[in-house]
This record gives sequence, structure tokens and C-alpha cells, in this order.
Amino acid sequence: FRAFFASPGFDEDEKNFYKVLEKECCVISSKAITLGTPDAHLLHVLSNERIFYVTCSVSPSVIELAKKIATSPQPDREFFLCCCRISQEKTIETFVGVVERLSSYLQEKQIRPYLCGARSDKDYASSITSRLLKACPTSVIVDYVTLEQLTDVYRRSILNFHPSFYEAYGLTIVEAGCFGCPSITNDSPDIGALDFLDPSKGEVFTAKLEDLDQTAAKIKSLFDDPKKLDEVGRTVAKKGISYTTVEYCQKLFDHIKEVLDEPHMWKC
Repeated sequence: FRAFFASPGFDEDEKNFYKVLEKECCVISSKAITLGTPDAHLLHVLSNERIFYVTCSVSPSVIELAKKIATSPQPDREFFLCCCRISQEKTIETFVGVVERLSSYLQEKQIRPYLCGARSDKDYASSITSRLLKACPTSVIVDYVTLEQLTDVYRRSILNFHPSFYEAYGLTIVEAGCFGCPSITNDSPDIGALDFLDPSKGEVFTAKLEDLDQTAAKIKSLFDDPKKLDEVGRTVAKKGISYTTVEYCQKLFDHIKEVLDEPHMWKC
């Protein structure tokens, strides 16, 4: 279940349309299962029904690639990565704002910003990419990569920056981790992947993304501490690879089986 009514970028009529529809879905369901606590909490506000969350795993092909290359030589990490659809609701301008503030530092350290994502909003994407290249001419900007290319980017990235203030899950946070690249996200409970990678256990870094100066300073301190980045990268790689699709599907099946085993829960 994805709570679309909470998606940024919708006008009030669109939000109300999804609110009505999603409330009805919860009411007629024996259970509703979301990707994480952000949407579970949102749906609890709409409907006091049986709502649960199950964190999803990365795809088997990602895990297979991560295991396959685990023993191969590690390439130099050179990228400051942002892997996200280039649209206003993803607030890519937070990434660009950080790069603008760290421009001289990044170029001095030969750290290259890498923006990877589909351009769903052409005008917005044009503005974002222009600003990024102006701030740091060595930036790499791509809108499509194969899985093999993406995993190579993860392996060559120092830090993954997730710019959204709200994310039902944020699978690239976990994917990057599978290849030893830790992430920094907004410091809030509204990022679903933080149910899996726990900031309180040091598995992901957080910052108040609305404060770009503070965020830039936090990121600079991380770049200046490669040992810490490596330690966190190794931790999240092990955790990401160990949580398989089989385990994820088993958790989903357990929820479904509970409903099937209890006819009094059926609503049809």
C-alpha cells in the first residue's frame, strides 16, 4: 500500500481524491500493509483499521551482484551521489544547494557530484542540471543506467544523498548500502527506509535538510572522516545483502495467512 494522498506535488483536489479512495480501501480490507512507518502512520490518521508495514528487500539481482563483486578489487570512490527522479517533489534542489556550498571543497578533493534520475519534469530538470554544472563543472548527470552501471556507480560513490523530505520507502538508500556506500537523509521519521537502516544505530546519517548550511557542514565532516564512512559502508552492506526477497515475501505471506486462517477477519 502506498499512501498517495501524502505525495508532494498534488493540489488539494488530488489529495482529497486519494484520501477518500485510500480510506475506503482500508475500511474494506482485512489488513493494509505499507512499505514503512511513514505511510502506516498516515493511514492510521485516515482509518482506525488494521494497518501494518513490511520493509521491502532489494531485488535478488542486486544481492547477487553485490555478493559476486564482494571479493573483487574495490575501485576508488570518487562520487557524491544523488540517485533520485529529477522532479520537484523529490526536492533535488537540496542536493544542488549542498554542492553549491561545497563547490570549492569538492573540486579540491576531486569529489564529483553524480546526479542520476529520470527527468519527469523537463523545466525543473533543466534548471537543476544547469545549477549543478555551474557549481561544479566536473559533475556527472545521467537519466538512465542499466543495473550493472548503477551498481558500478554505487561502488564508486563515497556517500549517497537522499534529498526527499518524505519517502514511502527509498530503495536506493538500501541498494547503495549493499555496495558499501552509506547514505545521508533528512532527519525525520518520514523516510521509510529508516525502518530498515536505523540512524540511532549509526546505519545511516541524517541532517536537517532544510538547513543547507548545516547539512553541507555535516557532509564535509563525513568526507573528512573516510574511516567512519568505510565502517558504516561495511555494516550496511552486510545488512542489506542478508535481507533477501525470500524473507520479505515470508513476512508478507505471514500477514496473508493470518487473514486466511481467521474467517472472522474477512470483509468480503
